[in-house]
Amino acid sequence: MTGGDAGGYSLAQELDLMSEAADAAGRVALQYFGKAFEVWDKGQNDPVTEVDLKIDHLLMERLAGARPDYGWLSEEEATIDRPVAAGRCFVVDPIDGTQSFARGHPEFSISIGLLEDGHPVAGVVFAPAREDKIAGAVGLGVTRNGRAAAISTKRDIEGARFVVNYTGRNKKRWNAYLPGASFYAVNSVAYRIALVGCGAFDGTVSAYALSDWDVAAGDAILRAAGARLTDFAGAALVYGQAALRPHPALIAAPEPLARRVRAALADLNPTGRT
Repeated sequence: MTGGDAGGYSLAQELDLMSEAADAAGRVALQYFGKAFEVWDKGQNDPVTEVDLKIDHLLMERLAGARPDYGWLSEEEATIDRPVAAGRCFVVDPIDGTQSFARGHPEFSISIGLLEDGHPVAGVVFAPAREDKIAGAVGLGVTRNGRAAAISTKRDIEGARFVVNYTGRNKKRWNAYLPGASFYAVNSVAYRIALVGCGAFDGTVSAYALSDWDVAAGDAILRAAGARLTDFAGAALVYGQAALRPHPALIAAPEPLARRVRAALADLNPTGRT
């Protein structure tokens, strides 16, 4: 992975394209947000709305239309045969946090990641109802709403601020493992990871199995910030696996803090929706 000008486009150009596509998708989302629209269940409490599909179509037009030679992976068009092994590939979640969106809660996001040879190199996560856009690319750093941002320098669990999902916070599932930390809730995992990448929170943890489109953009933002998204053993994520949800446990934090979190969670079996 070079993170350079594969296919003739610099990562700065890719970020511009991705950011403009996220803006357009955000405008569509806000046209429907808080209003009535069709919702159905794909199974296992996994809702999708007509707005997910509209945004997915828009993003494909904007991104795949501009880069027809790139791979494409979206939650709404997922297949086992994933074109992410070589070259550049967009990995998209048109609405991450669909349940929040459908209930009129503002914590949903549009997540656009770019892989190069299977590695996340650029990402944009946009929460349009909060007017909050976080973007980053390897070698270019991270911005939040156009301003340079940096990851936290927190080193210790004591006093650290973690952003988790509502179940993890409300049921206090993490308190016993990370004593002395405080926990805040956001239901979009892409947004949670991006909020860590820009320094708004010190870390996030999840033991709920996730897919490539949930994490690719946030992973790229973390890498742009000089950090890593890892599993509980400290291994980097592998993209393009055959399993639908190949990432059962995740930690995002500056590395000194991440090492302490991994040690604290060493005995946790990551199989639930924590």
